Amino acid sequence: PPGGDAENGKAIFESIGCLGCHAINGKGGTFGPDLGQVGSKVNAQWLFNWIKDPRRYDSHTKMPRLPLTDAQIRDVVAYLTSLGTPSEDPALVKRLQDPALIAQGKGLIEKYGCFGCHTIKGMEGQGRIGAELSFFADKQFVQLLFGYAPTVEPESLAVPSFEELAALYRDGGKVSKTWEGWAFGKMKNSRLYSTERIKPLMPDFAFSDERAKPLVILLRTLSEMRRSEDYLDPLTHEESLAYAGEELIAKYNCQGCHTIKGKGGKIAPQLTYEGSKVQDDWLFAFLKKPHLIRPSVQARMPNFQFTDAQVQTLVTYIMTNLRDEEKRVPVGFMAKQEITPALIEKGRKLFWETYPCYTCHRIGNKGGVIGPDLTRVAERLDPDWMVSWIKNPQMWEPATIMPNLGLDDATVAAIVAYLQSLGRPVEAQATPQKEAAVPAPGKKGAEAAMLPAPEKEVKAESPLPPAAPTPGGEQERVAALQGDPKQGESLYRGYCVPCHGPEGRGDGPAAAGLNPKPRNLTDRDYMSQKTDEDLFAVIKGGGASVGLSAAMPAWGGVLQDTQIRDVIAFVRTLSAKD
Repeated sequence: PPGGDAENGKAIFESIGCLGCHAINGKGGTFGPDLGQVGSKVNAQWLFNWIKDPRRYDSHTKMPRLPLTDAQIRDVVAYLTSLGTPSEDPALVKRLQDPALIAQGKGLIEKYGCFGCHTIKGMEGQGRIGAELSFFADKQFVQLLFGYAPTVEPESLAVPSFEELAALYRDGGKVSKTWEGWAFGKMKNSRLYSTERIKPLMPDFAFSDERAKPLVILLRTLSEMRRSEDYLDPLTHEESLAYAGEELIAKYNCQGCHTIKGKGGKIAPQLTYEGSKVQDDWLFAFLKKPHLIRPSVQARMPNFQFTDAQVQTLVTYIMTNLRDEEKRVPVGFMAKQEITPALIEKGRKLFWETYPCYTCHRIGNKGGVIGPDLTRVAERLDPDWMVSWIKNPQMWEPATIMPNLGLDDATVAAIVAYLQSLGRPVEAQATPQKEAAVPAPGKKGAEAAMLPAPEKEVKAESPLPPAAPTPGGEQERVAALQGDPKQGESLYRGYCVPCHGPEGRGDGPAAAGLNPKPRNLTDRDYMSQKTDEDLFAVIKGGGASVGLSAAMPAWGGVLQDTQIRDVIAFVRTLSAKD
C-alpha cells in the first residue's frame, strides 16, 4: 500500500509488543521469524494483508490479529519494508523462469519432503517421506545403522543415563552402541550416520541436550507392546488441566510478553498471581475480545481469536494454578463488610477528595490515564485482592509507582466498596450523586483538596534524619544528605513525570485531571523559598501531611530516605536551568 511513515511504524513496532515474538537483527524474541531483512523477502501489499488478518492466509497461524488501524499498519509496513534491500538482478529473475530449473527445484522439494511441513500448491496429496515411527521402540539396536559414527560399547546391560549419552557426544560426537545412544545421536545430528550408500533426508535440527532428552523418551514409548499399569503414571484431572493450559501458553508464546512465576517478558503485566486477582467471567470475555485497560501503556493485548474451548482451558489454568501462593489476599474480608450507602459514599469521597486516586486512575471520563481504568473494575478484579493491593502495592510489585498510603482496614474497605458499586444500579449507590468531579478551582476547591491525611502521624522535628557520626565531620554529613542527582533523575522519570512532566513544569499526562495543578518545579522564585527539609517532608509524607494538596502522594512507603534525597538533588537542577 502506498504511504506510511516508517519512523512512526518503528515506534509502533517497538511499543506494541512485536518484539516479544520477533527480533530485528537478533534483538528481540525468538518465537517468530527475525524480521531484520524482511524488506528483501516480501512485498508491502502482502505484508499489509498479513498483519491486518493473518488467518486469511493461514487458519492455523499463531500470529494474532493486532489492535491497529489501517493507517498504523501502513506505518509498520513502511518500517518493515525498509529493513533489507529487495533483489533487483534481472539476470536472476530471468534464470528463475527457466523451465528446466523449475523442474529441478520441484524434484528437490519432492525428494526432501518439504510438503510435509509446508503447504505447496499441487503437492497437497503427497505422502510423508519419513520412516514409520509408530513402533520404533520395538527395534533392537542391532537393527539400527550407526554408519561411520564413533561408537562406544556399553560396559553393562544397564540403560545408559542421559548424562552419560551427553558426555559421550561432547567427546568427539561419540555415541553409545545402544538403542538410546542411537536415538540421542540422531537428535543431536541427523546426518551422523551417513554413508556413501545411505544419505539421510531428515533436516539437521541440532537439538540441545535438554530438547533431545524428551524426544528420545517419546520415541521409547512408541511400542506395540502393552505395558503393565504398574509402569504408568497417569495424570490426575488437575494435572491434565494444568498441562493443557501450559501447552496453550507455550503454543501462543504468552511468556514473550508476560512473566509467569519468574520467567517471561516484561512487556505486559505479570500473570503469576492472576487467578487471585481477576474474576473468571471477566477473564473469559477479555481473552475472547481483548480491550484497553491501561490507557498510558503502548503495548496492547492482541486478539488470538481463541475458540471457546481454548479460552475455557486458559481460564481454568489461570484460576487454578496462577494464584497467590503466599496467602497475601485476605480471603473473605469484603464479604464480612456491611456494604451500606453510607460506606459507598465514604469511599467515593476518599477516592475523589481525600486521596489522589483520580490522579492516575480514570472512572468514566474523569481522572488520569497513568494507571488502569477503573470504570468497570467491579467486573474485573477480586474485591479481596483489591484490599490487599491498596494496602500494600509494593508487596505485590516492588517497582510499582502506586504509592503505599498507609491506610487502615476501614478506609480501604470503604474505597473498595465504592469501586465495587461502579456500574451497578443507581439505588445501590450512596445517594443520587452528581458526577464525581474534582473540586473546582478557587479557594474552597483548593481547601477541599488539602484535607489532612487520616491515620497519618507527622513528627514535628526535621524530616531529614540525622546522619550517623563520621570521621569526616560536618562536611561529610552534609554531603551524605545532599543526594545524587543522576540517581534522582532516574527515580523522577519513573515516579514523578506522570504529574510534574518530563521537564518539571507541572504538565504531565495526569495533570489535566488535577485541581490544583501539579507544582511547576522550574519556578525559581518558589523553589528558592523551599528548603530541602520542606521538599523531603512533602515527598515522604505527601501533600496533605504538610497542608498542601492531597493529590501529591506520600512516597515514603515506596522510596527510601536516600532515594528521596536523590530526587531532591535532581529537582533542584530543574529550577537552575536557564
